[in-house]
Amino acid sequence: MNSKHYMASVAALALLASLSTSALWAAEESQAALKAEAKVTLEAATQTALAKVPGGKIKSSELEREHGKLIWSFDISKPKTRNIAEVQVDAKTGTIVSETTETPKQQRAEDGYAVDWVQDGVAAAAALRDTQAGYALALLDWGLPGRDGLSVLKAGLLNTRGTFGAAWIMSAFYRNSGKTAES
Repeated sequence: MNSKHYMASVAALALLASLSTSALWAAEESQAALKAEAKVTLEAATQTALAKVPGGKIKSSELEREHGKLIWSFDISKPKTRNIAEVQVDAKTGTIVSETTETPKQQRAEDGYAVDWVQDGVAAAAALRDTQAGYALALLDWGLPGRDGLSVLKAGLLNTRGTFGAAWIMSAFYRNSGKTAES
C-alpha cells in the first residue's frame, strides 16, 4: 500500500472513531441528563415495580421518556409462566404509570422477531406466499400433511414475494424400522 492510501485510510479511521465516540458520549450524556431529572432512584422504582409482581425477577430496566413522561421501565419475569410483566414507574413521583403482561410471542415481536406456526404443508406454502416481510428461516417437516416440506420449500424458492433467508427440513421418520419417533 502506498503512503497516500495509507494516510487516507488512517484519516478515515480516525474520523470514524471520533464520530462514534461523540455519538456514544451524546447518548451517555442523555442518560446522565435523564438521571439528573429523575426524583425517584432506580432502587426505589425497582421496589415499587416488584411489589406489583410478587415473586418476580427483574430481567431489564431502563430510564426513558415515553409520551413526554420520564419513567423507569421494568421487564419482570413472572413466576410459573413464560409471560413478562412490563411495569412503568413515574421517575418523578414514584407511582405506577402502567402495568402490562407480554406473552412470549409479543416479546419476540417487540424485539423484532415473529414465529408463525402452521399445522400442514398447504398452510405453510400459503404463509410463505402471502408474507410481505419474508422469513429469516423456514423450518419445515419432511412429512407435513397436505403438502410435504420439500414441495413447500420449492414453491417458496420460486415465489418472489414470500422470501426467506434459510430453510431447514427435518423429520421424525426413522428409516430402518419404518416407524416414527412416537411409535
